[in-house]
Amino acid sequence: MLREGGRVITVSSGLGTRVGVPGAADYAATKAGVERYTMGAARDLGSGALPPTSWKPG
Repeated sequence: MLREGGRVITVSSGLGTRVGVPGAADYAATKAGVERYTMGAARDLGSGALPPTSWKPG
């Protein structure tokens, strides 16, 4: 059982959802994957013990 009070934070980038940056396909695909993983984890874990959040600095 997970205790409340923690948080799962993933670091992403706005580039993961934008298209058209030359030479950044691998980076964009990886960041998009991180964002989708976070969305899936949030659905699975809900707002319970460890709510996942994706942080996009900048």
